[in-house]
Amino acid sequence: MFRRLTFALGFVAGLFGYVSLSAPAYASDVVYAGGGTLAQVVDGGGTHSIITLVNLDVVAASYVLYFYADNGQPLSLTTTAGTGAVLSGVLPIGGSTIIQTNGGGSTVLSGYAVLDTVSPSYDYQVGGSVVFGLPLANLPLAEASCPLDTGFDYIIGIPFDQTAASYGVALANSFGDGPYQYNSGQTANLAISFYDQSGNNFYSTTMQLPYGQHTSFMLNSQFTETAGKTGTMVITSMDTSAGAVSLCGSGGCPYVIKALGLRANNAGTTFTSVTPLIPCNYNSTYGCTN
Repeated sequence: MFRRLTFALGFVAGLFGYVSLSAPAYASDVVYAGGGTLAQVVDGGGTHSIITLVNLDVVAASYVLYFYADNGQPLSLTTTAGTGAVLSGVLPIGGSTIIQTNGGGSTVLSGYAVLDTVSPSYDYQVGGSVVFGLPLANLPLAEASCPLDTGFDYIIGIPFDQTAASYGVALANSFGDGPYQYNSGQTANLAISFYDQSGNNFYSTTMQLPYGQHTSFMLNSQFTETAGKTGTMVITSMDTSAGAVSLCGSGGCPYVIKALGLRANNAGTTFTSVTPLIPCNYNSTYGCTN
C-alpha cells in the first residue's frame, strides 16, 4: 500500500492532450500518481470538511481515503460517503466526487487524510482538495482550502504577517509518506527558522513530530517571538535516527512532511489558507521536489 511507480519518460496521453514528462512541469498544482495527503481535516464544534477528488487519469481510478487524528490513530468520521476511518470508491474517467463530513458533535476533531490510488499494476492520477471551516466571531462560518499534496518535500517556507493577522500552521508526518522515506516510520526532527523581510534570522528552534501524527497551532501561541513581526517561517525536516545517520551521514536523511499555512485577519472577518513555498530541485522521477 502507498506504493508509487516511477514515471516513464516520453509522452503520455491525458485528458488534456499530450504532456511531455521529459521536461520539467512548472506549476504549483502538479498532481503525481499514487495519491497524497490532505494536511488538515476538521469536523465538529461548528465546522466540517468538504473533500473533492478528481480523476485526471485516462482510465477509471479506484481510491481509498484514510482519516487520522492528531495522535495518528484512525479517525472515524460520518460523511456523505459513509461512516468510518476508511472510505473507498471508483472515479470514472474525468469524474469527481465530493465527500462532506457532517460536522456533528460539540468538539472539534482535527487530523489529516491520506489518499491511496495504487493498484497492484497501476498508480492512478487523482487530484483533490479539502475545504474546511472555522467559526469566527463576525461570520457564521469562514472557510479555507487545502490541496491534496502529492509531492516529496522536506524544506518548506510559509510567509506570515503577524501585524495584520493571526497565522497558523498545520503539519503532518503522514503515514502516506512512509514508503518514500530513506528510513521510514521515524520521528520528523524539525529545524524551524524565522526570517524578517530583510532576511535576518530573528529566531530559531526545533520540534519533533512522531510518525503518523499531526499538529496545528497558532504562531503567536507556539512561538511568541513572532508576535508583531512579518517574514517567513522555514521548516527543514530530517530523520536523525541511527539508521538515517548510517545511511546519509551525521546530519541524518531528509524526511518528507506535509504542511499548510492558515491566516485569520485581526478583524475576525476573513479566514484563508497560505500555500507553502517549496524550493525546487527537479528530477525526472518525482518532478519538482527539494
